[in-house]
Amino acid sequence: MKLSSKGKQLVEHALTERAWTLEKLAEESGLSIATIKKFSARKDVRRTTFVSLCKIFEIDWEVASGQATASVEEVEDEQLTSLQPSEVSTATHLDPIEMNQIRECCRQKILEQHSRMRLLSGDEIGVDQLYVDVWLLGKPEHKHLDSSESLLNSFDIEKDRLALSKRIQRNPGFDIANQKPKLIILGKPGSGKTTFLKHLAVDWSKSEFQPEKIAVLIELRRIHSNEWNLLSAVDRELGLDNWHQFNALEKEINNLKNQLLQEKGRLKKANLREEIEDLESQLKNLTLSCLLEQGHRTLFCINRT
Repeated sequence: MKLSSKGKQLVEHALTERAWTLEKLAEESGLSIATIKKFSARKDVRRTTFVSLCKIFEIDWEVASGQATASVEEVEDEQLTSLQPSEVSTATHLDPIEMNQIRECCRQKILEQHSRMRLLSGDEIGVDQLYVDVWLLGKPEHKHLDSSESLLNSFDIEKDRLALSKRIQRNPGFDIANQKPKLIILGKPGSGKTTFLKHLAVDWSKSEFQPEKIAVLIELRRIHSNEWNLLSAVDRELGLDNWHQFNALEKEINNLKNQLLQEKGRLKKANLREEIEDLESQLKNLTLSCLLEQGHRTLFCINRT
């Protein structure tokens, strides 16, 4: 439940009459300042909280919420308020315009940074000009080997030098990547791991590989700090600016949860739970959180070497 435009005016008038600040209202009501600010900003709060705050000001909560008789202008104003940008994004629905902006940002980064590779000769060549395929390993065979002779007799060393499994057949890497949502590419230096991942990302940027997703290519070899954080790197590659807010909200939520475990008063516990729910809602509505929660919409290519 939230204040209507008329309710907002009534609350502001009551605060002025009493010469109260929002901090004073929080003190008088026993609610957190975060909840009070949310109420004052015409954002949804719990019904019981809304009614109790209206009682403090001796305001009819139905009038304050716009549930009493309201003019057409007030209803239209409420509808417009509910569509403010800060409240549009939810954990399950991302703004299509914002999604396209993120997709275009990632596309440009990949094309600028990863579309070409330098050969040993010093010449550069487009990644999409290199043919990349991978070996698909079959399921490892579980055998008990008690000697080197039994190892030689059990495995075809020419086709399976590491004795991991029998090689089935040579498969195009893109076919495997389309079939498997999670892949780990293993191989010796120079075997084509980096080329393969860049090939995936560049083809995505050209709408030739899973174009409905958003591709993020992170090279771990570029890490030069012990403070490096994967989510921060993902946030940066997506062209967002959510990481600091994301991190601050997580820390504050954990801090409040620790307080909740130690608190004994019922009213204080209820206030803490409401504040936690409010912060968790803010965290959930961040674009970074939405994309991480809906992982099927994001294609992560992480290059180790």
